[in-house]
Amino acid sequence: MWVGVKTPLHHVPWDAVRRAWQAADERTEISSAWVFDHLVPVWGDPTGSCLEAWTALAALATETSRLPIGTMCSPMALRHPFLLAQMASTVQHISGGRLSLGLGSGSKAWELAGLGLDAGPVRRAEQLMEGLDIVERAFATRERIGYAGSFYTCEMTTGSLATLAGWPAPPLVIGGRSDRILRIAAARAAHWNFPAGIPLEFQEARERLARYASDLGRPTPDCSAHLIWTDFSVPPLTRQLRAWKDTGAAGVIVALAAPWPQDAVYRLADIVEHIG
Repeated sequence: MWVGVKTPLHHVPWDAVRRAWQAADERTEISSAWVFDHLVPVWGDPTGSCLEAWTALAALATETSRLPIGTMCSPMALRHPFLLAQMASTVQHISGGRLSLGLGSGSKAWELAGLGLDAGPVRRAEQLMEGLDIVERAFATRERIGYAGSFYTCEMTTGSLATLAGWPAPPLVIGGRSDRILRIAAARAAHWNFPAGIPLEFQEARERLARYASDLGRPTPDCSAHLIWTDFSVPPLTRQLRAWKDTGAAGVIVALAAPWPQDAVYRLADIVEHIG
């Protein structure tokens, strides 16, 4: 089972994020690194600082050389999907092909509502599907893109293939646990992430995902779990990771609660080395 690290971008200075990613790049026990994608803090003081995900990710791509990197997850509603495809293609180019594009429908409805973007969970799932159509089309062509849907229109002279500069399109990661999101992941994702919950809930959701993928004649996406490390104590996290390993999860993404200790990534790497 692989273990990745996720750095939330609220309530932390840039240097703390940069150092955490450099440590993760150094320690080969850490298999990937991820940022969240929010515009304001989602835990703690709501008036605190919050770095923007894609500008941070572009910079972090230049601070690392080994790590697969990604967003976990970018709400589709937050940006026009063609803009998102161009941003992802740029980071894929900068990183030398290390990006995974993590997408979701937007779990923080209040954040989207604050920008006039929230339309309810059902419509957000439909918007995710429509946005995926444009993103995938953009990755696949240098030709003109014409699209008219319920949520998006797109009339662009070219897709994002030239921006990828020879690198492959980043694999799609879908995060979420609702039945609608599981069906989208079964149809479109290379990797599905279970955002929160206990191992039993993960196993039940994974079984539904596998059924939906089988019904579509697709292989089951890789399945990973997500947890938040809050107290930075080693024994509890060791027990948690062993429990997730017993589920057969392909991987676990460990989010560091902000602000995290300077040696948090090294502690995590030592745990991963210990559990094997």
